[in-house]
Amino acid sequence: MAEYLAPGVYVEEIPSGIRTIEGASTSTSAFVGVAERGPVNQTILITNLTEFYAIFGRPLLIREQYYLGYAVENFFREGGTRCYVVRIAHYSNILDRNSLTAEAASREFNDESDTTALTVNAANEGAWGRSLAISIQNSSKFGTSSDAALPVGTFDRITVENADGIKRGTLLWLVNPILAYVTYSGTTLQFDAGSSFTRDPEGTPLSPDDTIATNSLVVTPDFRFMAEVTAWASGMPIDAATNIVPTLANLTVGATGNQDINGTDLPEGELVWIIEPASQAYAIVDRVEGQTVVFTGTNTTTHEFPVNSKVLSRDFTLRVTRDGDLLESFENLSNVQTATGVVNLREYAPNRINLGGAASKNIRVTGTNSIVPMRNTAAASLSGTSTNPDGLADLAPTDYVGNPASGTGLFALDGIDDTSILSVPFPRFTDTTVIASPASIDTGLKQVYDAATNYCEQRRYMFCIVDSKPAQNSTETLAFRNSLNASNYAAYYWPWINIIPAGQTKTYPAPPSGAIAGIYAYTDQKRGVHKAPAGTLSGRVRSAAGIERVITKAEQDGLNNNGVNVIRSFPASGLNVWGARTLSTSSEWRYVNVRRVMNYIEKSIDDGTQWTVFEPNNLDLWKKIERNINSFLRGVWRSGALFGETENKAFRVKCNAETNTSETIELGQVITEIAVAVVKPAEFVIFRIRQFAAGSELEE
Repeated sequence: MAEYLAPGVYVEEIPSGIRTIEGASTSTSAFVGVAERGPVNQTILITNLTEFYAIFGRPLLIREQYYLGYAVENFFREGGTRCYVVRIAHYSNILDRNSLTAEAASREFNDESDTTALTVNAANEGAWGRSLAISIQNSSKFGTSSDAALPVGTFDRITVENADGIKRGTLLWLVNPILAYVTYSGTTLQFDAGSSFTRDPEGTPLSPDDTIATNSLVVTPDFRFMAEVTAWASGMPIDAATNIVPTLANLTVGATGNQDINGTDLPEGELVWIIEPASQAYAIVDRVEGQTVVFTGTNTTTHEFPVNSKVLSRDFTLRVTRDGDLLESFENLSNVQTATGVVNLREYAPNRINLGGAASKNIRVTGTNSIVPMRNTAAASLSGTSTNPDGLADLAPTDYVGNPASGTGLFALDGIDDTSILSVPFPRFTDTTVIASPASIDTGLKQVYDAATNYCEQRRYMFCIVDSKPAQNSTETLAFRNSLNASNYAAYYWPWINIIPAGQTKTYPAPPSGAIAGIYAYTDQKRGVHKAPAGTLSGRVRSAAGIERVITKAEQDGLNNNGVNVIRSFPASGLNVWGARTLSTSSEWRYVNVRRVMNYIEKSIDDGTQWTVFEPNNLDLWKKIERNINSFLRGVWRSGALFGETENKAFRVKCNAETNTSETIELGQVITEIAVAVVKPAEFVIFRIRQFAAGSELEE
C-alpha cells in the first residue's frame, strides 16, 4: 500500500487483474533423422527450404532410403513454416557423446617456416566435408613506406609516411626489396637486370653484380604470386648477363608460362620483389602515435632499412571451394591472436571464421598464434582417415531414440519448448543385428516409433506422426499398426506417397509423415487446431505427384476403426488424407484434432498461468485464475474449437473453496477444475433420402 506523507493529489495505477493467456503454438514440427551434413544431435530451427539446404545439405539420394530431407521438403510444400531438425549418426555408446563414429574432414596448413599454423575442419561431420578445398593467399590490407631509415640493431618503432589503416594487433612486414622485371625465353622465366629499369620504382633494382641469397622470396607486390628461390642458373654472384634465370620452388612450368602453386601467371613485364631473408622483419603493432608506429616489445634486425622501405600488413585470404566453385572467402585474416599487451580479437582467423553472424557455414579453424606469415597454398581438399565419415555404419534404433542423459536422438529436443508435432521419417538401420531379418527390422521400427510416441506422452504437448512401411497391402499395414503401442498422442498413416524431389524429374515413393506434418501446420494456421487435418478441404496432399497404391473404400472399411489413416485418391479432388484417428483404444481420444486441441488448451494454460506460483493462496487468487482461464476459453469457443450454443455448455472453470479445501491450502496447492467440450469431426456424414408420392404432403 502506498504511503502518503504530505498533502497533494496522488494518481495511482490499479492492475486490471486480468492476465492474458496467449494461445500456444501448434504448427511447429520437429524432425529427427539422417542428413548429409549439419551439427549432430543439435536442434536447429529451420524456417524455409533454402535454410535447410544451407545447414543440412541436399536430401540424400532417395535410393539410400534416408528420408529426412524429403520429409522437410514436403513439410514446407504443404504450407508448414517452422520446424526443428535433429541430425543423427551412430554412437558406439549412446550415453557418451564422445563416442560419435562420424568424422569431420580436416587439413593442416603451414606457415613460411613449414610449421603447422592453421588447422581447417569441416564445420561438422560427414563425407560432404571431403568435397571442400581450401586455398591460402597472402595479402596486405594496406601499404606505405618508411619515413626514416632504420639502422641495424634493436628497434621498437618506425616512422611511416601514412599510418592510416594501421591498428593495434596488426602484423607489420618491413621489407627492403630488390626489384626486377619478368622476361621470357620461350617458357623459361628470366629477370631483366639491365637497362630495362627505366621505370625506377621505390626499391633497389636487380644488378648483374648482386649476390642474391637462396631462400629469397619472389613476390608480386599484390602477393598473388609467391615463390622461393632455390638457385640461380648463372651461379653466385650473378654474372654479367642481362637476363638472370632463377630456379624457383613452388612453381609449375607450362606452355602458358610460369605459375606459382596457386596457378598465378607471371606475365612478361611483371614487376616482382626479390626479398632476401635478412632484408625483412616482422613486428606487431601496439599503438600508433601520429606517423610513428610503436611495436610490442623490441625487435632486432641485422639489415639496415633505408628511407622508403616498404611497410605493409602481412595477412592472408582463405577461400573455400567445392568442385572449383567459390563458396566463401575470408580476407585480411591474421595468425596473431595475442602478443605482449595486445589481444587481436577482430582479425584473428579463428574468430573471424568461427564466430558471429558472418561465421563460415562450411569450416571451423584453429590457429597457433604465430607471427610467421602463412605459406601460399593452392586449393587443397580436406580429408580424413575414417571409412565411415557419415557415422551411418551400424546405425541402430538407439541412435534415433537417443538418451536423455546425453541429449541424443529424440532427447535432443528436450530444450525446445514450442514444438507440437513430431516425425521420425521412416528410419533406416544398418546395424547387422537389426537388418538380419524382416522380423528384426520390424522390431527396430517398433522400438523407434513406440519411443517417439512415448516421448510425446512425456512431453504432454507433442503429437507423433507415424509412417507405415513401404509397399504394404492392407493386411500387412494393419498388422504392423497393431504391433505398435496404443496411444492418443500418435496417428498412423498409410500408404506412402510418390514425390518428385527438388531438382529431379522422376517420381519416388516417400513416407507420408513430412507431408502430413505440413498439412497439420497449414490447417492449424488457416482453420485452427480444432479442424481435423483430413478431407478434401484440409487434407489435400499437394506435395505428392501420386500414391504408392490406390486404396478402395472396401479396403479402408477394415482399417479406419483400427486407427489406420488412409491416404486416398479421388477423381475430382486428387489425393486426400481420409482419416483422422489416433492410435488410442479409448473412444474419448479417438480423433487427432481432439487430442491436439487438448494439447493446445493445456499448454496455453500452463504457459499463461506461471505467474500464479507463490502468490497468496486466497480468494483473490482463485477469482483471478477463474477470470483469466474463462477469458481464454471464451476465445477458444468462439473460434469453433468447443461445442456448445452457450459458454456454459462449451466449458466450465471452477476455482473456489469447493476445489481448494483447508487441507489442500496447507499443502500449498491451488486446484482449478476445467471442463471443455471439444468438437468432434463429422467422420460419417449421412443423408437419409426417401421418395414420396407426387401430390401428397411430406410429413415432418
